[in-house]
Amino acid sequence: MKIALVGNPNTGKTSLFNRLTGLNQKVGNYPGVTVDKKIGRFKLLNGKDVTLVDLPGTYSLNASSKDEEIVTEALTNNDFIDYPEAVVVVADATNLKRNLLLFTQIIDLGIPVILVLNMIDEARKKGFKINSKGLQEKFGVPVIEVNSRKGEGIAELKEALAKELKLPEFTVFNPSKEFSGFTEEAFEELKTNSRYAAWLIANAENYEGINAELAERLSRLRKKYRIIPKRSQVKETIARYRFIDDLIGKYTSRDENSFKGYTDQLDKILTHKVWGMVIFAAILVLIFQAIFSWSGIPMDLIEAFFVHVSSWIENVLPPGPVADVLANGVIPGLAGVLVFIPQISILFAFIALLEETGYMSRVVFIMDRGMKMPLSVKFLLAASFYGLFGMLLGVIMGALIGAGYLISMIGVKEQPIDDKEVQIGMRQSLKVVLSSIPLTYLVSTGLPVVNGVFRSTSSSINL
Repeated sequence: MKIALVGNPNTGKTSLFNRLTGLNQKVGNYPGVTVDKKIGRFKLLNGKDVTLVDLPGTYSLNASSKDEEIVTEALTNNDFIDYPEAVVVVADATNLKRNLLLFTQIIDLGIPVILVLNMIDEARKKGFKINSKGLQEKFGVPVIEVNSRKGEGIAELKEALAKELKLPEFTVFNPSKEFSGFTEEAFEELKTNSRYAAWLIANAENYEGINAELAERLSRLRKKYRIIPKRSQVKETIARYRFIDDLIGKYTSRDENSFKGYTDQLDKILTHKVWGMVIFAAILVLIFQAIFSWSGIPMDLIEAFFVHVSSWIENVLPPGPVADVLANGVIPGLAGVLVFIPQISILFAFIALLEETGYMSRVVFIMDRGMKMPLSVKFLLAASFYGLFGMLLGVIMGALIGAGYLISMIGVKEQPIDDKEVQIGMRQSLKVVLSSIPLTYLVSTGLPVVNGVFRSTSSSINL
């Protein structure tokens, strides 16, 4: 008996796989791709041998990556090497709404299925109450509460697998209603187990489980009925989430006075109307203090190092233009650029830390309260900031070129440069600034404008 283990990423699917199979498993690759293929074996209480295939994590059967394409093909193509007799869908009990999208899609495929509510202990800690029996009666499939880390519910899952699994009779999304002619013709062409499976394959532009001739016929079929895959997939997702919203409201509840994780408690402070802004301002002060004060020590060390190098060159090389250019031109020029590495490193380290901890999203949330303006105004502000940033780059480039010219002149000449040479250096800087500002402003402003137009156009097409 071959069973597929399917679920969203980070739902404890691999942990459940290890609980069921133990060490009796092997890892390989699917033919022609670098996607991991994990297969394990175990026995049920009735002595039946089970081959368990751990399919890649996916959020939806509307594939947008190679991993998701493999999952979709494995569940819709009867000739696929790992086509299962039944499917175990692993759902995160703490985030049931997001996980039920994939479950409702698999139910519509007409394959025997079991819903596993994993991490049920975490859900209870957070105050979630899930009516598993109600969900079981609603869908007509077994619903098992499991804690794969501690092994709770594993025996019940094996017991459910030992019983004869029936085909689900419940349907969430019927493509024959929305896309009747297209779905029926695709079903006739593909001869799949369900009309939804045929609709999925016909909507997929990169489905590898069919030959080129059939793919061409499906392409003509899409053109015939004016089917745009992305748009039809959006309609399906909206319809499913409407159903899931009603389901969540009816079969789940949450006690708001129960235990809350430390992130919930931190969010109350970090996103507070007053204290959130105070903490944000304090973090900005900390970052500026680190950039302009703490970086002083490594900057002084870098400067001292290059001063030492310059002195060493002057002592080693014979006096002349080459020694002057290296000791008083090239080395000080490098020092003038590399001395800023500590400041840049500290800045990027803080940015990475804020992004990885999730604080950036909290900042966006609290700052959005002060951005109560139309989207077009926000868009123009963002584009203007891009343009100003581009202009600043032009100014910096000009200043560096002018400074480099003056430094090189000081190194070549054995006497201080005169006012005429200073003017030449300033003119060169000014030329670079004046020539680069319009270009950098247009490019920096144009990129977000083009990106925004493209996103708006694609969004309107998809919806």
